[in-house]
Amino acid sequence: MGSASSSLVDINGKDCPMTAQAVADGKLSNEELGKYTRRMDEIKRRLNEGTLSFSVVMIGLQVLIENRSLVAHFPLWRTITLGKHRRISAYLRALEKANISMGWGVKEALKEIPLSKKKEDVDLVLLDIRDLNYFGEDDRITYPVICEKAKAMGLELCPPETALELRLAYLPAHDAPRQNRQAMVVATTPIATSATSFGVAILGEHKLGPSLGFAEYQRDPEKYDGLWDNTQRFVFVKPNKQA
Repeated sequence: MGSASSSLVDINGKDCPMTAQAVADGKLSNEELGKYTRRMDEIKRRLNEGTLSFSVVMIGLQVLIENRSLVAHFPLWRTITLGKHRRISAYLRALEKANISMGWGVKEALKEIPLSKKKEDVDLVLLDIRDLNYFGEDDRITYPVICEKAKAMGLELCPPETALELRLAYLPAHDAPRQNRQAMVVATTPIATSATSFGVAILGEHKLGPSLGFAEYQRDPEKYDGLWDNTQRFVFVKPNKQA
């Protein structure tokens, strides 16, 4: 087998030559070896372009070498407790008391959200698409791909109730820094918002204060095709048990 070479940047920013023969060692097919070499070349190119985070790439490589889960490297954002309310009506009263802006359609959709039967703590991470190391040609990505990439890194979708409890727990002041008031999407399985629509919950800021709404899709809930830009923030669950 030939010794076509590739290279990667090491922790000090220097090139590290790697030969295909050394990597293969008789255990990879020519096709697998070709894919590996092209991917390493792509990583180096993106690092040099600045479209990949050097620190994230190095963490990812270290995680692979040590056979650990990448999820451990996502910082814990906050912990919330689900199961505080047994009925949606109690959540709605709490949201109204906290002056959360919600439309009539949102209130109707919330009535379909399943609630936890017992209290349980959930650890959450807050990230944007760039944290998933995704950079498409136009830096826009569909919701299923976002969830796919998050799951591949060991994160989990939030229980739908998370949107309700998080909205009550997270009420940034009007004079808080702009990044603290930026809208965030609570990544969950599709929530029925009407007989023909599905959506994902968004925690945002209305002119009158904090709001709770939905990004809706009029299609099959398994085929969310709306595009999100790479600055949009998403909330995922960070599992307690790490590999």
